[in-house]
Amino acid sequence: MNGNGIVSSDEFDLSDRSTYSHWHQVTIRSTDEDPLGHVNNCVYASWIEVARVMLIRRYLAVAGNDIDTALVNLSIDFLKETTFPGNVEVGARLLGIGNSSIRSGYGVFRDGQCLATSRCVNVFFDLNARRSTVPNDEMRAIMEQDLA
Repeated sequence: MNGNGIVSSDEFDLSDRSTYSHWHQVTIRSTDEDPLGHVNNCVYASWIEVARVMLIRRYLAVAGNDIDTALVNLSIDFLKETTFPGNVEVGARLLGIGNSSIRSGYGVFRDGQCLATSRCVNVFFDLNARRSTVPNDEMRAIMEQDLA
């Protein structure tokens, strides 16, 4: 942690399965394929969304009903194509904790191969005040444990 209360690590290889402790399986649908015969790139974002929401729900569970998060940045690196039918596994992990934001990383895997990696930034958002907010101490403790 630095003097600003920010905890961070960019030393994670998002293409390595051992990087992740949170996993979500997603079924590939026939409608996910594009005219080229492979899963369309935009579908990867929806797979990552499943893992991102489930990861963040762990933190929001201790936040009360007035706090949520807003996605402010999403980047995806596409490494390999895939096709229907089948399943993918999406690994999720926290990469950094800011004052009112978190950075998270994801890997999409099939048959042991990494198909894509992703990085996201979410800001904690006060639903009543309609502005960013700082996570409470209990949330921060859970996030710091996840980052460790």
